[in-house]
Amino acid sequence: MEFTICMKQYPEFGAVDWQMTATNHSDEPSRFLTELDIAYLGIPLPPQEPLIHKGIQGDSCTGESFLPFTNKVEIGDSISIRPRNGKSSQGAFPFFDICGSHDGLICGIGWSGTWFYELSRDKDGFILKSGLPDVHFYMEPHESLRFPRILLMAYEGDAVAAHNRFRRLMKEHFSPKRRFGDQMKMPMALQNFDRYSYKIPQWNTTSGQMQEIDYAERCAYFDVYWMDAAWFAGGFPKGVGNYSFREGLDGLSGISKYAYEKGLRTMVWFEPERVYRGTETAREHPEFLLQGEPGEEDAQGFCMDGIDPMGCAGMLLDLSNPEAVDWITELVAGFIEEKRIDIYRQDFNLYPDTYWAKKDSADRKGITEIKYMEGLYRFWDTLLERFPHLLIDNCASGGNRIDLESCARSVFCWRSDTGCYPASESMKTALWNQNQNLALSGYIVYHAIASWDPSAYDMRSAMSNGLAGSFDVRSPACDFERIHVALAECERLRKYWEEDFYPLSEADLREDHWSMCQFGSQDSGVLLAFRREEDREERHTIALQGLDMDSDYLLRISDEEHHMAERIVSAGSLAAGYAFELKRPRSSLAVEYIRQ
Repeated sequence: MEFTICMKQYPEFGAVDWQMTATNHSDEPSRFLTELDIAYLGIPLPPQEPLIHKGIQGDSCTGESFLPFTNKVEIGDSISIRPRNGKSSQGAFPFFDICGSHDGLICGIGWSGTWFYELSRDKDGFILKSGLPDVHFYMEPHESLRFPRILLMAYEGDAVAAHNRFRRLMKEHFSPKRRFGDQMKMPMALQNFDRYSYKIPQWNTTSGQMQEIDYAERCAYFDVYWMDAAWFAGGFPKGVGNYSFREGLDGLSGISKYAYEKGLRTMVWFEPERVYRGTETAREHPEFLLQGEPGEEDAQGFCMDGIDPMGCAGMLLDLSNPEAVDWITELVAGFIEEKRIDIYRQDFNLYPDTYWAKKDSADRKGITEIKYMEGLYRFWDTLLERFPHLLIDNCASGGNRIDLESCARSVFCWRSDTGCYPASESMKTALWNQNQNLALSGYIVYHAIASWDPSAYDMRSAMSNGLAGSFDVRSPACDFERIHVALAECERLRKYWEEDFYPLSEADLREDHWSMCQFGSQDSGVLLAFRREEDREERHTIALQGLDMDSDYLLRISDEEHHMAERIVSAGSLAAGYAFELKRPRSSLAVEYIRQ
């Protein structure tokens, strides 16, 4: 057996990442591997020093998605974290902090399936372990396997400054920015699948989609035509596994050409890993599928045999099978080339861990998942190699597959399925969007979600370096001028999400305070401030950060009605705390600042 660790240092960031591979060079099976700790760090810490474990939760498609947590780790404590259901950020998040009173570590895990990390403390210090849980397998003769990637960045002093350094590290080395450089641009698109697809049959046709492009042009500022789960025979979800087009939709070539004529890039939804019984994939390639017996359920109670009246399950395309990977790669690559697709959107609405476990033998527990991840990464990497222009949008029932490896290859235009719904008493989507922006931005740069309402409060809550506009453009009452103004602001400010990030309030579910965040550099940036629904404070003093203290700044203050006021204020006054006013609850400010 040979274990190889490939390590890379990032001295300008004080960071290092490594990945381990194992190879059995023998003609005989290897001994069993029962613990795979890719990281095992023992760090001294005096007993009187605090040890804090901080991070954010994974996606749950609720108001709890990505909310922050803080744990004080006492001597004798042990904390173990892992995601659910075989998805890397469902219920837990693979980026986190371990910090003391003056320094800390920011950690990232690269594995798009089930990882774990464990933090334990004794009187001498603490131990951090991370890797693959619950494995027990031997390696076949001459078999080689790759394991998770680990990223660590050490820091001293200010944690906010450290997280901005980590954001720059992620942007420069673990994002599509590496490939696109200054041409990197998240989509801004009209995206009305959830609003119209099940209610307006004509929307799912060629003429309906061309009308959608016309509506996008009428809205202005959209730069992407986004075809979501509406194009294949049988529709969503029970047609998943079909790659022929539904009745009334004459392919995508004419639609994408029409989009190009309007100056729009084309983005198309696929769900290659899930397959329903009776679809083309199920009929033509049953040898590539993992499935249950009739009536067999996964750990969440969803049917695994490809027949599910709730539309929540199916069969799993076995990416641990190299032939299946070759087949789906050629199929999707053909679509990208023929249909002129600029953004490949991959969704994944299945819980794969039960399928992996079903394929594993008792003495090869965990091997299917490992080979599946190898196949998944080979699939993505081959597409990116063949199509240098291609941007991958990574969705897995929302933000359930965010990790170091997926960040390096893709962006997250639909960071949670909370974007599938308009605001209501039970779905506080504006509040949730504020929290998601506050929480996720400390670790990753490229994430976005939908706004169903062009009001300033809702749009600014959802605003980032991309946006899905789920606007009721087919209503006779649609106010396109209102949409123009809201989107113009998004377009003007979106560049700042690539700069430093300053969380100026906590991400929480309370409605009785102001929520605030800041993005930018010393030269310019934006402050977003929200007076939540139950807050009684009309004026709030906000201290801006990251300014050049020897300069004055022009403030462009846009209120809830997008009325603009300008004033010149010294950096000292802004840093000491500047009073902003919002006269009514559930209203917002967007404040752009520019160094003079």
